[in-house]
Amino acid sequence: MNSKKKIVSKSKNTKPKKLTAKVANPQTGLPSDGPELRQVEKALRISEDRYRLLVDNANEAILVAQNGMLKFVNRVAGDLTGYSEKELTSIPFPNFIHPDDRDMVVKHHLSQLERDIIQPKYAFRLNTIDGSTKWVEINAVLIDWEGKPATLNFLSDITERKQAEEVLRESQKLHEKTFASLLDAVFILDNDTTEIKDCNPAASAIFGYSRQEMLSRTTEFLHVDQASLEEFRKHLNADVKEKGFLFLPEFRMKRKDGTVFHSEHSVVPLENEQGKRIGWVSVVRDITERKRVEEALRESEEKFKTLFNSANYAIFTMNHTTFLDCNSTTEKIFRCSKDQIVGHSPVDFSPEQQPDGSFSSKSAVEKIESAFAGEPQFFEWLHTHLDGTPFYVEVSLNRVFIGGEVILQAIVRDITERKQAEEALHQSEVELRALFASMHDVVLVIDRDGVYRKIAPTNPGLLVKPPEELLGKTLRDVFQPEQVATFISAVQQVLDTKQTAQIEYDLIIGDQTVRFETYISPMTEDSTLWVAHDITRRKRFELVQNAIFRITKAAITSEGMDALYHSIHSILGELIPTENFYIALYDPVTELISFPYYVDQYDESPSGPTQIQGLTGYVLCTGRPLLATREVFDRLVGQGEIEAVGTVGVDWMGAPLKAEGRMIGVMAVQSYTEGIHFDQEDLNLLEFVSTQVAQAIERKRLEEEIRNLSLTDELTGLYNRRGFTLLAGQEVKLAHRIKRSMLLFFTDVDDLKVINDTHGHAQGDLALKEVSAILKETFREADIPARIGGDEFVVLAVDASMESAELLTNRIQANLERRNQQGDRAYQMSLSMGIARYDPEAPCTLSKLIAQADALMYQQKHDRK
Repeated sequence: MNSKKKIVSKSKNTKPKKLTAKVANPQTGLPSDGPELRQVEKALRISEDRYRLLVDNANEAILVAQNGMLKFVNRVAGDLTGYSEKELTSIPFPNFIHPDDRDMVVKHHLSQLERDIIQPKYAFRLNTIDGSTKWVEINAVLIDWEGKPATLNFLSDITERKQAEEVLRESQKLHEKTFASLLDAVFILDNDTTEIKDCNPAASAIFGYSRQEMLSRTTEFLHVDQASLEEFRKHLNADVKEKGFLFLPEFRMKRKDGTVFHSEHSVVPLENEQGKRIGWVSVVRDITERKRVEEALRESEEKFKTLFNSANYAIFTMNHTTFLDCNSTTEKIFRCSKDQIVGHSPVDFSPEQQPDGSFSSKSAVEKIESAFAGEPQFFEWLHTHLDGTPFYVEVSLNRVFIGGEVILQAIVRDITERKQAEEALHQSEVELRALFASMHDVVLVIDRDGVYRKIAPTNPGLLVKPPEELLGKTLRDVFQPEQVATFISAVQQVLDTKQTAQIEYDLIIGDQTVRFETYISPMTEDSTLWVAHDITRRKRFELVQNAIFRITKAAITSEGMDALYHSIHSILGELIPTENFYIALYDPVTELISFPYYVDQYDESPSGPTQIQGLTGYVLCTGRPLLATREVFDRLVGQGEIEAVGTVGVDWMGAPLKAEGRMIGVMAVQSYTEGIHFDQEDLNLLEFVSTQVAQAIERKRLEEEIRNLSLTDELTGLYNRRGFTLLAGQEVKLAHRIKRSMLLFFTDVDDLKVINDTHGHAQGDLALKEVSAILKETFREADIPARIGGDEFVVLAVDASMESAELLTNRIQANLERRNQQGDRAYQMSLSMGIARYDPEAPCTLSKLIAQADALMYQQKHDRK
C-alpha cells in the first residue's frame, strides 16, 4: 500500500521588486527612453540571464580557454576546483592541471587550435584549491571568442569512476591469479555444459590445446569417443538432477595428441548474485600418475605372493592366538603340512619352558601381544617338531594391515646349527643399551599400581627427580591427584585393551614448565612401557602459529579498529602475560604518537597525541624490539637516552610495528609484579607476532578509509546512493525472510534551485545539511537515511508499518517548522515526500520500492500546484 504526504512550511509572501534601468544614447551619451531601445535591452537581459542560468546549472564545468588563459567559467567549474571565478580567470589554465598531465592537455589544445580538428574525449587530473586532485573527462570544441580562436571545454568529474575502476582492476587481478594458479584444469561452460567460455592455463597444460583453440568450442573434442560423451551426459543429467552437481571419480579423456588419460571430473553450477544459474564450472584432475601407482601396487602384491611362496625361510600370518596362513618353506622347517599348522597356536610348537629357563610359552604370548601393540619383535625360540624333536628358530614379528584387519606377519629361520646365536643375542643387548644411552626421551616401566619399576638411562634432565629417588615410588608420591588419576586411568586402559595409548601433560621441572607427549604401551600383564617426549617448543610454536592465524582472521572479521585491538590483546594474552598492554601508532606527518588501545593497572591512557618519548619513543627511533628490565630502564635514563614517563614497572617489553618497511607504531606489554618477568624468548615471540599485528592494523585502517569514502555523502554525512543500496538491499532480503514490514520515505527540498540562485550555493548546501539533521532527529539509529541525489533524500524505516507513517511525517513537519522559526535565514524551507510500504506478503525489489515512493512524491508536487 502506498501513501503520499504533503509537507509545506509556512513562509512569508514577498513580492519581487521591479528592476528598471536607463540606457545611454550611443550618439549623445545621454539616457534614452525610446520604447524600441528599451524593448531590445530587455530582450538582451532576458537572453543573458537565461544563458547564464543555463550555463551555471549545467552538470558539467564549462570553460573557454584562449592563449593559455580562461576567458569564461561557469559555477560548476568553481565547485569542481574550489577556486573563485576571478582566480580561475586570472591564473594561466595549465597551472590548474596536474604536472604529469599538463603537457598532454596543452598538446591537445594546441593541436585543435592549429589544425581545427575535433579531439576525442580524454581524461586528466585537475588540481583543486585544497591540494587534492580530481579526475575529469574533457570534451572540447573550437569556437570564435571575440574574433579570435578559442576552445570551449566541457569537464565532467569522473573521480569516483576512476576509483571504482581501480578497485575492479584489483579484484580482477586477484581472480585471474587464483584462476591461473590452479593445478587442475578448470573450464567455464555455458548453460548447456557444452560450449567453453573460458579455461585456465592448467587446462592447456593437461589437454595440450592453446586457450584460443578451446574457447567457443563444445567439449566434445575432449572426450575419447561418442560413447564416452554419451556416458558423461547420462551421468550429468542424473547426478545434477539428484545432487545439484556431478562427480566422476574415474573418467577417461583425450589430449590433443590423441593420448587418453584417467581423470577425476566434477561439474558444479555457476550462479550469479541472484542465485540464477548462468553456466557451469568443470574441473578435471589428471590422475594418470595415481593410476600408475595403483597398478604398480597391484604388481607389487603379485611379486609379494611370488616371494611369499618361493622364499627360503618360513613366512606365516597369525592373529593373537592362531596361525592363519604359511608358505611352503614353513612346511619344510616345521616338518609338517600346512593343514597341521594353520588353525593351531604357536604355543603348540614350544615347550612350557626353555632349557635355560629364560623363555616360556607365556613369554611367547607376551611377544605376540607386544607386536600387536605396534612394537616389532625379534627373538629366538625353541620349537618342537611333531615327533618331539626340538629345534631353534629366529623369529621376526611385525604388525601389518591387510584388508583393514590387523594381523602379525612372522618370518622364521631355522638356526639350530648356528653357533652364532648366543653372540647375536649378546650383540643385540649391547646395541639396546647403546640405544637407550643415546635417546633424549624419558623411558620408564610403570606397573598397574603406578609404581616406577625401571628407568632407562636416557635423559635424566627431564625427570622430576633423580632415577634413584623415583625407583620404587608411586605416581602418587610425585604428582598432583588430578594428574595421577589421568595416568592410572591410561595404564589401566592399556593393560585391558593391549593397545598403545597417547597422553599429553605438563610437568614443572625446576623453574620450567615442560609439555610431554607420552606413549604408553603394554609390556607385561601388569606393567607398561612409557616413552615420554618433550614437545614444549613444538606446542609453543603451534600456539604462535594459531595466534597469527587468528590475528589475520580478526583483521578480516572484526567490526572496526576497537574490536581488532581487543582481539589482538586477547590472543596475545594466551602466549605471554598481557595484563598491561597498549598499542601506540605513529603519525609521520605530525611526528606524534597516539594510543588507540591502552590497558594499564596504574596509568590512564594519554588523552591525545603526544611527542615521541619514553621507551615507546626509544623503540620507534631505533626500529628494534626492546626488553627493558628495571636495570636496563635505569641505565637508559641515566645515559639520557630516554626520560621516565608514567609508573615504572618491573619489566617492559615492546616491539616495533612495521608495514611494508614503514614504522607505524609500537606494541608493548608491562609487568608491575615481581613474580612476573619477561625473557628473550618472550621478546622474540612479541617481535614475531608484531609483524602480523602491523599488517592487520594497516588492513583494517585501509578498509575503514575505503568504506568511509565509498559509502557516505561528503556534504551531509548520510549514506550516499551506493551505501544506501548496499545496506537497504540487505534489509529487504532480511524483511522478506522474516516477514517484516518496512516504510521507504522519498523526499526532496522544494525550490532548492531558487535558494541557490537567490542566496548562493553556500545557503543551498546549508539547507541540505539541515534536511539531513531533521532526518537524523526523526528516525531511529536502526533506520537507514541517505542522500541519493542533489536535493533527493531517502529513509528506509525498518520494522515499521503504515500506521507509523503519519507519526513520522508529523515529526518531520515539527522539526522542520522549529528550524524555520529558529533560523535567521531569509527563506523558509519546505519538503515534498512520498511514502511506500514494503509488504512481505507481496515482496518487491528495492529499486521498485524507491520508484513507487518517488512517483508519489512527484504526484504530491503536482497536486500542490
